[in-house]
Amino acid sequence: MIYYFLLMLSAVIFAVQFIVTKVFQQKNGTGVIASIILSLVGYLTITIFFFVKGSISNGQVHFGFSWFTFLIGIAIAVLSFLQIFTSVQVLKIGDMSLYSVFLEIGNILFPSLTGMIIYKESVSVIKIIAIVIMIVAVVFSGIGVKTGKISLKAFILYILCMILNGLLGTFFTIHQNHPELSASPILKDGIYSVDNDMLMMWLGITTVLVSTVLLVAFIIIKRKEGKSIKETFNVKSLLWLLLIPVFYGLCNGIGNYFIAISTEPSALGSSIAFPIVDGGVIALSTLVGVFLYKEKLSLNKIISISLVIVSCILFMFA
Repeated sequence: MIYYFLLMLSAVIFAVQFIVTKVFQQKNGTGVIASIILSLVGYLTITIFFFVKGSISNGQVHFGFSWFTFLIGIAIAVLSFLQIFTSVQVLKIGDMSLYSVFLEIGNILFPSLTGMIIYKESVSVIKIIAIVIMIVAVVFSGIGVKTGKISLKAFILYILCMILNGLLGTFFTIHQNHPELSASPILKDGIYSVDNDMLMMWLGITTVLVSTVLLVAFIIIKRKEGKSIKETFNVKSLLWLLLIPVFYGLCNGIGNYFIAISTEPSALGSSIAFPIVDGGVIALSTLVGVFLYKEKLSLNKIISISLVIVSCILFMFA
C-alpha cells in the first residue's frame, strides 16, 4: 500500500505544480523562452536538492555516473523540449482541452504497454479494464468544450504531442528496469535496484545542459533578428523569474522521485504507476480549477473524476 500512497502523494504534488506553473505563465507568458528559463531554474533546483539528499542519506558526498543514466537523461530532456515546442505550435491552431487529452493518453498508454509487453509486468483482466477506464476518464475530462472542426495539421500535432509525452514515460520505464546499468546502483542480496537520488540528480543535470544550450541559441537568434531577450521574456521581477521556478523544480523533482520508487521491478511497475498518477492529476486539477479558479464543474468533469476513482480502486486489485 505504501506505493499507492506515494503515487497519490505524487499526484497531489503535480497538482500543486500545475498551480505554480500557471502563476509563472500569468506573469511571464507561455513562450519558448519562458519555458526554457522555467526548466533551467527548476531542474537546477532538482540537481542541487537530490545531490544534497543523496549525500545526507549516504553520510558522505554522493556522486555517481553511468552513461546509461546520462543518455536516458539527455533523451528525456530533448523529448521534453520537443514537446514544449510542439505544444506552442498546436495551441496556436488547436484546442487546449483536446491537447490535454492526447497528452495524458500518451503518458498512460506508452509506459503501460512498455511495462507489460517488454518488461513482462503482470497482465490481468482487471488491470486492462482499469487502464481503459482511466483513458475514458481522460477523454471525458477534455470534451466539455466545443472545439469545432479539427484541421489535419492540428490533428497531426495532437498525435505528435501524444507520442512525445508517451516516450517520456517510456524512457523512464526503460531506465527503472535496468538498475544494474544505472548510476550508483544499490546491490542488496544479489539484486540491483536504482539509486533514485542519482537518477533525479542526473535528470536535473541533463535538463540544465539542454536548457542552457537552447537558451543561448534562442538569445543568438533573437539578437540576429534585432531583438533582445527582454522583448521576449519579462525580466523585471526577480521573484517570478527565480523563486517560482525553484518551487516548480521541487514539486517536479519530488513528484517524479515517488514515481521512480514505484516503477522499479520490485514495486508496482509502470503499467500501474503512470495511470494512477495521471488520473490523480486529472481529478485534482479539475478540483483546483473549480475551487481556486472558479471554473464550472460540468457533467463531463464529474464523470471523469468518478471514473478516475473507479480505475484507481481496480488497480489495487490488479
